[in-house]
Amino acid sequence: MELEVLALRHQLAVLHRQRPSRPPLRPGDRLLWVWLYRVWPRCLKLMVLVKPATMVQWHRQGFRRYWRWRSRAYNLGNLWRRLVLPARKARRSMERFAKEVMPRLR
Repeated sequence: MELEVLALRHQLAVLHRQRPSRPPLRPGDRLLWVWLYRVWPRCLKLMVLVKPATMVQWHRQGFRRYWRWRSRAYNLGNLWRRLVLPARKARRSMERFAKEVMPRLR
């Protein structure tokens, strides 16, 4: 737990000194991550430095994807294929039945 806190505090320190481009990693930063990896190999999950704006962008993209997926069942193309086309097919088969079979029964 303490190593995780150390890693997160280090990430914050790097983000505080960042410029508009990528945050500069100094040799001491790299040494800290190498040491952390040797002591705690699962720290690779924490090694990603992400700007807050990037997190917001990822969240918005995920939200859009979710609602696009959620509303896919209600688009008119699916409605047309599921309801209208089978009804037309049934009506055509009834008309064909009326034309071909019904005259033979009379």
